[in-house]
Amino acid sequence: MSKRPNDDAGVEEERAAVRPRAASEEAAAAAAEDELDALYGDAGGAGGGAQAQQQQQQQQQQQQPEPAQAQAREQPQADAVTAAGPSDAAAPAAPVVAAAAAAAAAPPPNAEQRPAPSGGGGSGGAASASGGGGRSGRAPPTFIVRPDLPADLLGAFANGVMLVDKPKGWTSFDACNVLKTPLKWLGVQKVGHAGTLDPAATGLLIICCGSATKAINDFMDLGKEYSGTLRLGETTPSLDSEEEVSERAAWEHISDGDLAAGAARLTGEIQQVPPMFSAVHHDGKRLHQLAREGVTVERAARPVTVRTFEVRRDEADPQLVHFRVICSKGTYIRTLAHDLAVGLGSTAYLTALRREAIGPHRVSEAWGAEELRDRMFEAARAAGIEGPAPKPRRGGGGRRGGGGGRGGGGRGGGGGRGGGDGGGGGGGQQGSE
Repeated sequence: MSKRPNDDAGVEEERAAVRPRAASEEAAAAAAEDELDALYGDAGGAGGGAQAQQQQQQQQQQQQPEPAQAQAREQPQADAVTAAGPSDAAAPAAPVVAAAAAAAAAPPPNAEQRPAPSGGGGSGGAASASGGGGRSGRAPPTFIVRPDLPADLLGAFANGVMLVDKPKGWTSFDACNVLKTPLKWLGVQKVGHAGTLDPAATGLLIICCGSATKAINDFMDLGKEYSGTLRLGETTPSLDSEEEVSERAAWEHISDGDLAAGAARLTGEIQQVPPMFSAVHHDGKRLHQLAREGVTVERAARPVTVRTFEVRRDEADPQLVHFRVICSKGTYIRTLAHDLAVGLGSTAYLTALRREAIGPHRVSEAWGAEELRDRMFEAARAAGIEGPAPKPRRGGGGRRGGGGGRGGGGRGGGGGRGGGDGGGGGGGQQGSE
């Protein structure tokens, strides 16, 4: 098949038209690369220096047609930095380094500015970070910690996280209920806790109110730190002091070295069977309900992470062992103590348990529940508030009274043991929504 006379000429014209365009694109890419080098430093190191970069750029400009040179002239910042001496070429990166250094040296945010957790990281210990500003773009809550209440009382409790030191004998819901009335004075109808603490245990309980109740699951994902005491050679059905001793075994053969070795074997990622006295569901009932009915069922082991398990024998009573544990969510400390003793040919139960921390939040910052209640009443009266705020109406359309439902917002979910001593179960939301 023969070519037409004008084929070669047409091809040549197309090539000629493409050349300036390709050169222009090449120049633009080179200019952009120079700008990045000026801002963040040359990825190739200091070997070439700024003069070599300038010479290379000049050679490229000499080879460019006029449109490409005009485009390259639109990069004055990159040209000015590249033309500087070798010591000045890295100067633009200095503000970035200085800003990073300043951020690292800055003090941590105060309690009112502390960010909410972003979720995940369930195996983290008490030192794990609390994360960013929460999920789904939620505004970070105000943390209500000792020794003072926030200045913006209404705004703080409308999206607040209260750190409370739960006393022995109280359920987690008892602590929430103590705070419900002063919260209603401030116009807050929603309150719930982020991880149950057993009645026999004391320590940190995170109570969320208002909009912060949406972050309850995020707080539950954080790691926990506990301290406590176990008693060797005796145990109870609940594995703590809430029930009477039901079994005894020899314990005198257990040395301090045995205790340390046994604790080491239970450190790391382990499989743990939840105790019968727990909030785990089985055929529509919680295990602790079945246990009180005298029913025992098979439970599947669950993976948990124990980051730290330190043990120390009591000097006055060798039957008592003091411990410190940092663990993931869902870890049952009663089971951990019992498994330690069983592995050493004995048995044990908890005589004391205290939650020291949840993520970065420590019990040393926490209020007593009754103390916090009284301070909230005082602050409300000082602000001219003398009673519960009217409940907001539901929906629109001029309907009065907000609409039926269950008046108090239903039951909070659990009670008594809730999620177990490892912070397993959530607190739900109490009060009307």
